[in-house]
Amino acid sequence: MKKTGLAFKFAIAVVAAGMPALLAGLSGAQSSQPIKLSEFVPWLVHNSGPVKAKGIVYFINGWSGGLGLDEFHLAPYIMKTLSDNGWDGIVAKYPYGRVVPSARYTSVPGAAAFVEQRVKDFKAQGYKLVVIAGQSFGSWVAMAADQQKGFGADALWLMVPNIYGPKTLKSGGRNPLFHLNYTDFVKLVPALYTPSVLSTFADDPYEPGGRAQLVSAHFERDNVPSLIIDQPAGFFGHFAGWLPVYDYLYGGCIGSFFEQPAGTSCVNPPFSNDDFRSVFNISRVADADQKRVTSGNALAGRSFVIYNLKLPDKKYHYFYQYKSATERDVMSPVAQSHEAVSYRDGQQCVGSVCSVLLNWSDSQFLEFDPKSGSLIAWWIENKG
Repeated sequence: MKKTGLAFKFAIAVVAAGMPALLAGLSGAQSSQPIKLSEFVPWLVHNSGPVKAKGIVYFINGWSGGLGLDEFHLAPYIMKTLSDNGWDGIVAKYPYGRVVPSARYTSVPGAAAFVEQRVKDFKAQGYKLVVIAGQSFGSWVAMAADQQKGFGADALWLMVPNIYGPKTLKSGGRNPLFHLNYTDFVKLVPALYTPSVLSTFADDPYEPGGRAQLVSAHFERDNVPSLIIDQPAGFFGHFAGWLPVYDYLYGGCIGSFFEQPAGTSCVNPPFSNDDFRSVFNISRVADADQKRVTSGNALAGRSFVIYNLKLPDKKYHYFYQYKSATERDVMSPVAQSHEAVSYRDGQQCVGSVCSVLLNWSDSQFLEFDPKSGSLIAWWIENKG
């Protein structure tokens, strides 16, 4: 079911990664040796254990997570909200240091076999509900794992499944394997019988099209509970599901599905100027001038998780650690750097690029473009 009706528009760019056309992918998990995924508790998530938690959400990152820094522990913002609402969360990714050109698709069976075992592990630990989720590569692995009878997960969350890369390579050439994102996907769908959420987005260069309709028809025909959030208005690109505003509009609906799967559609809450996640222009912030950060003294020694809209200037998410009032370390999914920070005319500046930073709450900040007033990024303090 396609849910629309939003009036806003975000420019969510895509970090396109080239891929060699080496061989067709392997979708199933049969007779494959498990590939142990790297796991971590993501920033902003605090686990309470199988006795107290509602259940556990095991989120498998997209392929960029496999190529990147092992110290980069970010997850979609919805994982924070699920944690706040009583869910435990673990994020997994392809293990750093094992990357070869074709691994994005040849590793799927081994990764799926590992995920199958992890579901059994979580059940043995006493978790009442186990949700297997993922973005791009991660959701494809989840689908491959669900091919096996007795998989045991209580729900899947499939965000923009993909293993064969974007339609257009970084070189500008056509990706000869792109069509497999549809044809191999079609082969997986008939064996999906775990209640599932599917999230897709418009203007996603990794999306071949037509897959939401295919999945919806399969689940309806076989009477499997599903929640299809297909190209919701206002969200664009491969990483739209990571954003706080996506959590604001759809997180409650997705979380409810995890607890009690049922065929349904989401009813969006109205936007609120009082909710950090739903603010996307400085004009919506009461007393904005009084909330401006005009020096770095209040930031020194603190760390922040950033969900970024101003692409491609920076990655769609990254991490700041303020070493002092005037310098900070920056970590993106694939790199680390250091920046000098200054303050002038009520703005925070890195070199000649300035922005307006507002102190929304004790642990939340909002960054805006000083000319347009549009939101650049949500900041959330990582308190360890």
